[in-house]
Amino acid sequence: MQEITNTARLDEFPDLSFGAFFEEGLQHDGLPEKISTEAQLWDEILKKEVLEMPFLLLPLVKEIHGKSYPRDVKIIPLGTEFSIERTITKDISSIRSDIAVRIESRIFHFECESSTNKIIVKRVYEYGSQSALAYSEEGTKATPYILCFPYSSVLFLEPETTVPSRLTCELRLPVYNSNRSDTRKPDSMDEQNTNTEIKCIDYAVPALKVQDYTLSEIDEKNLLILIPFTPIRFRTMLRKKKQLGKLKDDGTQSPHINYDYAKLELTNYFQKVILILDKAVASGYISELDRKDILALLRKALIRVFHEDKFLLEVVNHMTAPVLELERETIVRLQKELEEQRPVLELERETIVRLQKELEEQRPVLELERETVARLQKELDIAKAENKNIVAENKILRNRLSRQKKRKRK
Repeated sequence: MQEITNTARLDEFPDLSFGAFFEEGLQHDGLPEKISTEAQLWDEILKKEVLEMPFLLLPLVKEIHGKSYPRDVKIIPLGTEFSIERTITKDISSIRSDIAVRIESRIFHFECESSTNKIIVKRVYEYGSQSALAYSEEGTKATPYILCFPYSSVLFLEPETTVPSRLTCELRLPVYNSNRSDTRKPDSMDEQNTNTEIKCIDYAVPALKVQDYTLSEIDEKNLLILIPFTPIRFRTMLRKKKQLGKLKDDGTQSPHINYDYAKLELTNYFQKVILILDKAVASGYISELDRKDILALLRKALIRVFHEDKFLLEVVNHMTAPVLELERETIVRLQKELEEQRPVLELERETIVRLQKELEEQRPVLELERETVARLQKELDIAKAENKNIVAENKILRNRLSRQKKRKRK
């Protein structure tokens, strides 16, 4: 394949605007508006997935913690920030996490990280301890409270080779000797030292290295939640390009990366992602709207990863354009169906108008009939009243006739 240099590429594509897509790639270092750092972008992508498609968390929970839940299980988002007062400085500071949810009786806590360092496990423990205090459970009379730490884990986004499978720190807890014959508390320090011991607990946090998962494994395990983070693996190729683009010791320019191969690799990658999502839609695991959301988040990630390379950014544009076009085609199809149904709707509207007109035409007749009924009812009431009077008069006459007959007999 022919090597393509920067000069040749700029000549081939003199118009580098690429519309709104290219502008989005150039502005803010490939970051969306209101997002200032890359770490914030990854956090927001994960939050968007969890809030809009919470069921995508379930395969991740199974992969990390080995716990399975039905797809329709209730997933409740929890607060991700606690305010605490530092003992020494008395300063109020915040402890934040990326994602925390409750599934049935368990709390799951996730952190996104680009690289490893020693304080990550400390941060995870800080949040875990505050979460345990906030969601403490009632125990027995002897042990009034139960502090349940969340099931925490860290997602490492960059291709890290030095990240262990678990991040650990040692907790040293003084444990009171429960084998004493009496249950009173130690009175003196010596007695306390005699009846307590230090128990060492390994606090371990599972680490999941996203770039270790191939697209086939993501498909097999339904880890669709990881798809928007997979473009990060192309940074190895981009770093190689930067190294090759530096001047040699003799002052000559090194050859650039083979862009034909890079374009082919990027296109194959995107086609595999589309196949995975289409398969998930066909099986009913995700909806068309879920597919659209995942692709939109993937697009944001691709723009960030390739924002410094105009050629590959255009490749991303050409890959995502057909997908966006499909959405437009869906809109056009719905509009066409609406136009096809318009005659039926018009006919129904005309029928309604005709019935309303007939009702208006019959209204005088109905009013006349109503008046006739009212008149007849009134006449009936009068006749009933007159009949009642006649009955009363007849009764009076009978009584008078009866009295007259009695007098004649006497």
